[in-house]
Amino acid sequence: MIGATIVAWSGPLQSGSFRLGRMSIEHAGFSIRGSKRPTNDDRLYVSEKFGLIAIADGIGGSTTGGQAAQDCVDLMREYLANVGPIANRVEVLRDAIVWTNGRMFARSWTPGRVERNQGGCCFAGVLLDEHESEFTTFHVGDSAVYEQTRQGWRKLTADHMESVARPTPAGGRSRKPRITRAMGVAPAPKVDFATFPMTPGRRLLITSDGCDLKFLSDVGVPAPSPDAGRSLEESARDLATAVTCGPMLDDSSAIMFQADN
Repeated sequence: MIGATIVAWSGPLQSGSFRLGRMSIEHAGFSIRGSKRPTNDDRLYVSEKFGLIAIADGIGGSTTGGQAAQDCVDLMREYLANVGPIANRVEVLRDAIVWTNGRMFARSWTPGRVERNQGGCCFAGVLLDEHESEFTTFHVGDSAVYEQTRQGWRKLTADHMESVARPTPAGGRSRKPRITRAMGVAPAPKVDFATFPMTPGRRLLITSDGCDLKFLSDVGVPAPSPDAGRSLEESARDLATAVTCGPMLDDSSAIMFQADN
């Protein structure tokens, strides 16, 4: 895509701000449908009360992936709405993910059929902690979390993928990567967690796989620098512009945010 005319993306942003204890959080995100399917299978999720920001990215094809992503967001919202006094917020998040996965897995069985619907979703996000000035990432699948550094964006998560040899229509073999973990496809989810210090004013970014920053760089449209002096909404719109300059096969979604004391 190098040398292509760049047209600024003018679609709507999902933006807002809220307070979490002494933290002030500002966020801006977008979700753009790709060309592979007639519907957008990504969902953005912000829980202001719990300090949780995430993206659910549906997999499985047809309508099942989008429904799985919507179920994931709805069930997480339902669980967290009923949480009482919180002693350990990371443990509450773990419980919420396990509970959500179990109900998604139960819903994946179609009445009258033996086989299970293969729809599920990748899920990645950040839990902010206003008391310890830190944040915890969680992810399952190939949605990702990035952190702003002086050198650019640093990926904090590792995709759950493997290369698998598959037959091609031409009779050869393709080693297209396959997702090895997802929400709603197994009785117990395998989710990775990691905790990092929170630097005031430093930006974080969550993306679906269609907005993977390495993929954008590989096709000649690297993500805008987080240190370019742009506002949060301007930076999110810059990233959306970069995405639309690429092939845009998969749905592409991202939430960029920062916390200040």
